[in-house]
Amino acid sequence: MNKLGLHITNLMLTIQDTEEKPFVRELALEELKKLSSDISRVIFDHIDEIEELNSDLPKGYDEDEANQRMDIIGQNGPTGEHYNENQTELEL
Repeated sequence: MNKLGLHITNLMLTIQDTEEKPFVRELALEELKKLSSDISRVIFDHIDEIEELNSDLPKGYDEDEANQRMDIIGQNGPTGEHYNENQTELEL
């Protein structure tokens, strides 16, 4: 587990521990609220940029079709020796 995850987990466990001193639980809650706010701000500030990362594929891109094409290319090798003489690449 990374350090931030461990820190957040420890804060949550401290808040849930009914045997812990109330002021310690309150401090843990305040720290968790601050972290939540910071994380929300980062997500809000960068959500458009992050969503654009997933939209780099051309419109109409079909992954299954691309995989079939790569299978055909793999079968034909770099020289295309398995193509019919009259078959063009677009027909595949």
